[in-house]
Amino acid sequence: MTLKKLSPNTSEHSIQYPQMDSEFEIQAYLFAKLKAAGFDVRGEVQVHGMFGLRKAKASCRFDIVIYENGVATLIIEVKARVVNHKSTVDDTRQGKRYTTFGVPVWFVYGMSDAEKALDEIRTL
Repeated sequence: MTLKKLSPNTSEHSIQYPQMDSEFEIQAYLFAKLKAAGFDVRGEVQVHGMFGLRKAKASCRFDIVIYENGVATLIIEVKARVVNHKSTVDDTRQGKRYTTFGVPVWFVYGMSDAEKALDEIRTL
């Protein structure tokens, strides 16, 4: 594989430094800390063909899944910041789908929630 490098040709746009942690950064933090603590953890776990369908809407992609002996034991869904749901997360399409797997689902909102989640996961 050859790494392709592009040289800049103008400087008409600037890239502002982010003011908050991104979803990716929170996922990466959780993943690295869980892995270092000895958990069998995987990221971006995809499940296709739900409900007997093969359409894109018949699939799920979990941000982080913790496994024990090859069996999923915890799903972690990461959001960069608190999301104000009309009712509860349980009533969202994502919440309804994720609960059909028979595995606990934790929603983590922001880096401070990620740190609290790590403390709690270590006690499981």
